[in-house]
Amino acid sequence: MAGGYEKILVPYDGSEASERALAQAKVLQEICAAQITLLEVLPNGLEARDQVNYHMLDRPRTVDPASYRAAEANLNQLKASFPLPDRVQVLLAEGPVASTIIETIDREGYDLVVMGSEGLGHALKRFLLGSVTKYVLEHVDIPVMVLS
Repeated sequence: MAGGYEKILVPYDGSEASERALAQAKVLQEICAAQITLLEVLPNGLEARDQVNYHMLDRPRTVDPASYRAAEANLNQLKASFPLPDRVQVLLAEGPVASTIIETIDREGYDLVVMGSEGLGHALKRFLLGSVTKYVLEHVDIPVMVLS
């Protein structure tokens, strides 16, 4: 697609900043007719461990099944609000948020990430550990549109 983006990843956590990223992704889809992936990463209780790999959820594992179903229903509702919902994929993953986003980008070959500047994490935790957005910016070689 000349002059546009074909495959856009939108990490979503329900924060105000991720809501703004979602709105921007809708605008981009109208302009580029891009394939959008809405990604929500569910913590698996092992999130604090740096070397834990995530796994894609084909069924609930360590995440509470009710939380999984609620996240899936919410993402599907968001999908329906896009200009081209048939070009929106919903993806749930489990594990450490930042590394899961990076793994998804590397595996799926996105050409743009649209994300919020900060998520739902506690402010002190973000200060001490660094934000997910900062981690993504430091570990990808594709454009990242950050909305605050």
